Amino acid sequence: MATLGKGGMRTFHSEEPLRANALLSLSLLSHLRLEGQVPSSKTSNLEGVHRAIAYLYRQGGLFDLAEKEYEEELRWNPLEGESRLRLGLYWLGRGDRERARQNLEVASRVRQDSPKADQQIGQGWLELADFPKAESPLSSAIQDDPVDPFNHQLLAEVYERTGRVDMAQKERRLFGELSIKTGNVLTDAVPERE
Repeated sequence: MATLGKGGMRTFHSEEPLRANALLSLSLLSHLRLEGQVPSSKTSNLEGVHRAIAYLYRQGGLFDLAEKEYEEELRWNPLEGESRLRLGLYWLGRGDRERARQNLEVASRVRQDSPKADQQIGQGWLELADFPKAESPLSSAIQDDPVDPFNHQLLAEVYERTGRVDMAQKERRLFGELSIKTGNVLTDAVPERE
């Protein structure tokens, strides 16, 4: 629910503060665009801005609008890794495996130096049942962040699916130990894709 506040700006009354904050930020951005204080994406190279707007849309639960902003970001920088990753996960969630695969291919080639991105890329490949492609980013995620239990759980699944039972058991053991140490004691949890 929203009401008009000072200066005609909307004030949100919501149980979801992240969503409300994202929607307020988008409202402000739209207002600034109307006032001519922010250039239109149709007339200006706003590399990085579209990714930021897409992030706000995602936080607000407006995934279709986020997808359009990621696509716009890629017009300026076709190899932008985060946008490719987000689009890959978006299309995977929508059941479009081919578009997911195309975007994950690029995201996999463009290193982002982020264990979280590696984890999500690996999880995407795992969902596409492309286990060899899932193994490399998950191994990198573990190398960069060895105490995140979910990386070990995902890699264990890759090992299980490729018949390497001993390695899978080792990763499952590490998952259990790290879950207890970090307080992330979950039975069959996997990280969210956003």
